[in-house]
Amino acid sequence: MGDDYEIEIDEATFSMLSAIANAEDDSQTLINLTDIDPSEFRKFLAESGETEDKDGLELLRVAEQSQLSKKHVHVTQKKSYLYVGNLAFHTTSQELQELFGQAGRVESASVVEDRATGRSRGFGFVEMATQEEGKAAIEQFDGKEFKGRSLNVNEARPTEGRGGRGLKLH
Repeated sequence: MGDDYEIEIDEATFSMLSAIANAEDDSQTLINLTDIDPSEFRKFLAESGETEDKDGLELLRVAEQSQLSKKHVHVTQKKSYLYVGNLAFHTTSQELQELFGQAGRVESASVVEDRATGRSRGFGFVEMATQEEGKAAIEQFDGKEFKGRSLNVNEARPTEGRGGRGLKLH
């Protein structure tokens, strides 16, 4: 993207921004902030009573700067990262993706394998396209039996002090 920026925001703020941008499609996941008039956004925040919304205020600040700098700012909804535990050891990443696809759009799914043996370690991670779809997946699959085992599904969070994309259970 060169000098472009990308910002992830919560679903409520994204919906507000979509309304201002006159998004034609509710499933749109990307908005170019330079298409938004900062004064319209400020007015919309005030009318909706969201003047204390941190994501909204940050977006307003960035929108004003992007208008001045003419840099494109792409706004996307925050994704949802899920930890899936108690998987049957023969579960594949593809099966995990297909299962969670029943709850929404799956960006990625992976079963964690032992480096030495290549065998499943009995847990994995799923990246859902939106936080709403992540919540739906948790409600749908936490405690559900899959391949003879009761799944543990929770929001994952980045591990601290370890490199990589590591995620861990809340």
